[in-house]
Amino acid sequence: MNADKDKILITGATGNVGRHVVAQLLRAGARVRALTRNPDSARLPGGVELARGDLSIPETLDVCWNGVEAVFLIWPFFTAEGAKSVVDLVTKHCRRIVFLSALTVRDDSDLSFTPTSNA
Repeated sequence: MNADKDKILITGATGNVGRHVVAQLLRAGARVRALTRNPDSARLPGGVELARGDLSIPETLDVCWNGVEAVFLIWPFFTAEGAKSVVDLVTKHCRRIVFLSALTVRDDSDLSFTPTSNA
């Protein structure tokens, strides 16, 4: 990574997935910036730089790009509305992106197979 631009920005850093991503990156020695709507209640580990912003309001994201080379973008909305403007901002400022768009995983479906007879 470039010494002047080596941070990884994590969106959704205070959520279930984002917290794990932040913790693993810190353990790996990465410099992490967490995007959060409310830094005062983020409760993230020491060593994480906090940036206030909201993906639903792209103009609030201007403060988070300085020094960022990569973004772990967790898309928290049910539709892709607004995603293009956020992705455009990311590609304007960063070389790498990981995009996660799943809100939840359901494991309550019955996947068992019961053979039937055609006789």
